[in-house]
Amino acid sequence: MSTLAHIARALVQRKGEPEQLNSEPTMQAEGLRAWREPDEDAIYQRALEEWEQTARQEEQRASQVLQFDRGPVCLVFVGDQHLGNRGTDYARCFHEVDLVAATPGMWLVSLGDLLDNFVIGNLRRIRDDARFTIGDEWVLVRRYLRAAGPKLAAMVSGNHDEWAKLLVGIDYF
Repeated sequence: MSTLAHIARALVQRKGEPEQLNSEPTMQAEGLRAWREPDEDAIYQRALEEWEQTARQEEQRASQVLQFDRGPVCLVFVGDQHLGNRGTDYARCFHEVDLVAATPGMWLVSLGDLLDNFVIGNLRRIRDDARFTIGDEWVLVRRYLRAAGPKLAAMVSGNHDEWAKLLVGIDYF
């Protein structure tokens, strides 16, 4: 005999009254709630604030201007230096940034992926054979940006640069 049948038999023996056994029992519950009721007004207010922040950022983005008081000027666009990678030509990379810094009218625009920063997914396996630590890579980035100095006209970060922000919330840029 199943456990359920034993329980039913015990109930029948205990109650004994046919009208109680044939009717649906009633349940009373008080104070039961989901672990946390969502605050609709607070969520809506947060959504409004998020949009206002996005709108301000878009307005600021649309009003960005690079303006020079005279010319000619030369913008040097560089990207994907991947400092820390064994395939990076460091002498050339730093020579180029030094050349920009030393040349009147020449400015650097960095397009991201200044370092490898292999910290996510399958890329972490590459770290096992890396010659530089992630800390070493950031030291190289700092040296590179210091060499660019005031000649760094604009900069955007790439996906490799963003992984630190994604994983631990640190925005180096």
